[in-house]
Amino acid sequence: MLRFPGYVSEEFFVNTGIPQGSPLSPILFVFFSAPMLEKFERLHPDLNIFAFSYVDDSYILVTSRTFGENREILEKYHEQVMEWATPNGIRFDPGKYKVMHFTRTEKCDLYPRIPGLTVKHVINNSVDPEAPKYLRILGVMVDPALKWDAHIANLESKVKKKLGFLKRISSSVMGPNLIDMRRLYITSVRPIITYACACWFVLADGKGQQFRITKKLIARLDRLQRECLVEISGAYSQTPVMVLQKELNIEPIEVALHRIATAHRVRNTNTLEGERMLKVARRPFHRMRSFACFDVHPYWVAYQQAGLVRGEIVQHYGLERSVRLGRNVSGWFNQYLREQGVLRSAYLWAEFAEKHALKAPRTCGYEAVTYMGEWCTNIMSIHLGKTRAQSTILLHMRTGHNGLNANLFSINRADTNMCPCGEGEHTVEHLLFDCVSLARQRRELFPADYGKCDDDLRRLKLRYLLTQCAGPVSAWALKNFELEQFSWTKEHLPVRTRAFPFSSVILPFLRDLSDRQGPQ
Repeated sequence: MLRFPGYVSEEFFVNTGIPQGSPLSPILFVFFSAPMLEKFERLHPDLNIFAFSYVDDSYILVTSRTFGENREILEKYHEQVMEWATPNGIRFDPGKYKVMHFTRTEKCDLYPRIPGLTVKHVINNSVDPEAPKYLRILGVMVDPALKWDAHIANLESKVKKKLGFLKRISSSVMGPNLIDMRRLYITSVRPIITYACACWFVLADGKGQQFRITKKLIARLDRLQRECLVEISGAYSQTPVMVLQKELNIEPIEVALHRIATAHRVRNTNTLEGERMLKVARRPFHRMRSFACFDVHPYWVAYQQAGLVRGEIVQHYGLERSVRLGRNVSGWFNQYLREQGVLRSAYLWAEFAEKHALKAPRTCGYEAVTYMGEWCTNIMSIHLGKTRAQSTILLHMRTGHNGLNANLFSINRADTNMCPCGEGEHTVEHLLFDCVSLARQRRELFPADYGKCDDDLRRLKLRYLLTQCAGPVSAWALKNFELEQFSWTKEHLPVRTRAFPFSSVILPFLRDLSDRQGPQ
């Protein structure tokens, strides 16, 4: 049917084969191209060759004792492909071919003797100084040494481009709220980092380090996630990444990569694809005996661990019968690994907090509020219903990295750490409890003697204010902290502070604390 302004045609049949977007199209193409991939292996079972294809992208992997043997095998394979392609009306353009030799030592300029193919088609050749250093395989940048530097650099570029788009719609004081920004990061930015991580991320465990991702590259990914979290949260740039991850309930990038990669391997265990991969990992050459060195092959180790995890999951959830019947249980795998990710994140946070507590910015004479609690999966609930500016100043108050003099003086951005009132350090604790300049404004929240208690009780009060009563406290802070960052928000987007949560919630809580503490 054709539809134009003022005209609608009769329905008529269009003979175009498979409808555009139909899932049948790639399935039928696989059936069509399968002989191209299978014929050579069937005719030459003595040669070790692995071919795979995705739509119209085909890749051929050959392993042998020398690069010269590899070239001869590729030439034979290409001849067989041409014999199949010509009668089927398929043409290949050698000008688009790429050749890459996997080596960590000397460069190799050998290439199959195919018309139209030259040394310039060899990745990282010694003839052309401008030759590409890596090969793009289904979105993964693979270099001859399998060191993954090129892939990390590529995803850094993609993430920063995406982050630039987010900067256009958001700032620390306006735009989508923090919960929405966090969701945008998890759904549209982090997948760029974790894409295909099952093939390039193998967590180092102290042995078999070859081909594993290095600590240097993990540190780059950690810095990349930190840059993203600073932007989406409005936090100060010196805020530690572990603090941001805890406050936003976002896994450390190493934990996320390990979880996603393990989930893929667990699902892939006991499948034809997984078994073939393990077979190649154990015996890369045809008729080659398995050597002890392959026991520490990173992918062999990773799949062995995935098999153990799969067994734990099946036993933990009682899935033996479902697995035996061939039912889809991947949802259980994902749930278990998410729970393990939370436990791992909590462990890393506890380790970090213990190590850095003494160096943490002080907000109550002890440590920043964020260091007082454990890893919490529902921490984002304190930002429900808050404006972007409220969430930003709340995060600043909880982490201790804020625009107050005490913090700015510690990073050489202020001449003094004292409050303008001259009565104490310019901290969140001081402004909420002691600042004489805010004595009248403070009555909007609680009685004048509210902050007069011992340090332990005072610490609990501050934590409670910045957690359970985050909304009124953040609104009050926007109005009274006199921070230049929020001056525009204060003038153009005023937020009312309401006293009823404090009179009905905080005061009973404080009375209960006082009763438990005994006479002051």
